Amino acid sequence: MGDGIEHETFDLVTQDQPRLGRFLDLGLLGEGAMGEVRRVFDQDLNRTMAMKILRAQYAARPGVRRRFIDEAQAAAQLQHPGIVPIHELGALEDGRPWFTMREVRGRTLGERIAAVHEAGGTTTDGWTLRRLVEALRSACEAVAYAHDRGVIHRDIKPDNVMIGSHGEVLVVDWGLAKVILTEDPAPGRATPPVATTRSHTGQHTRDGTVAGTPAYMPPEQARGQRLDPRADVYSLGAMLFTILYGTRPYGDVPDDAETVLSAVRAGPPTVPRASALGVPSELEEIRRAAMARAPEDRPRDAGALAAAIIAWLDGALQRERALRFVSEAASYAPRAAALRDRAATARA
Repeated sequence: MGDGIEHETFDLVTQDQPRLGRFLDLGLLGEGAMGEVRRVFDQDLNRTMAMKILRAQYAARPGVRRRFIDEAQAAAQLQHPGIVPIHELGALEDGRPWFTMREVRGRTLGERIAAVHEAGGTTTDGWTLRRLVEALRSACEAVAYAHDRGVIHRDIKPDNVMIGSHGEVLVVDWGLAKVILTEDPAPGRATPPVATTRSHTGQHTRDGTVAGTPAYMPPEQARGQRLDPRADVYSLGAMLFTILYGTRPYGDVPDDAETVLSAVRAGPPTVPRASALGVPSELEEIRRAAMARAPEDRPRDAGALAAAIIAWLDGALQRERALRFVSEAASYAPRAAALRDRAATARA
């Protein structure tokens, strides 16, 4: 993943490229139900970027258009190394709104999880359970920053966490984000809450509606109830479930949204009996707390969850060092035995 122009970009960019306003269109990067993301070249700044564009059929719908602009404005104020920066907001000649952002090149955390489980513990490029948990900790810290600014993500899942080519971890796709704070910053807050051009009164979406990815959403989200940062904590815990067991929560139910939503509303997911990685009991306890059915039983926000994960990582590092020292000491055992024999012979 790069921020700027890769060497091969110069071979791709020509003045004959189709245009999107002042940008040269270098092709499709991805698409979703309501929009698409294209690689573009900004001739003014001489760099490639990603441009998200609302689909034409939604451009005339004020509510959808407003949510698209809200996404850009909210994400633009979340200036954190773990959140993709937004550069510019505008509209094409046909009225479709767009915003540009850093192009994210890399693999998703979901792909990394699958590779580690397929390898049975360690991939050829050095990914392990501990490294997956370190990536989760970075994601927690990015989401914690958003929580501190009064924003909840609402669609956290392994495919919305990108791992760059230099190991950077980015939480992406803030299209369902909510601004939930309207009051002045509380004493001790480092930053003011996010603001957009819409007047927020706590919820973008009225109660009773459901948006997000069913397998990773908390019960209150599946029921269309009001959400707070502990909803994201549950989703981060569900990501830890996938890291530990190699499958998504509720993976044993049919893969359709309503069936999974019904399962989420009904009770907790079934925990697999075994994992290719072996599941540390401390991590399972962290996972269980984060995925508690009642929001009040979970860590209060992503920062508290990050602290619990950091404590485990510190302990895991100490255990690894201790085991390495024991292994090194064991390697000296034959030499020590030989020296004892020589000493005994010398004394005789």
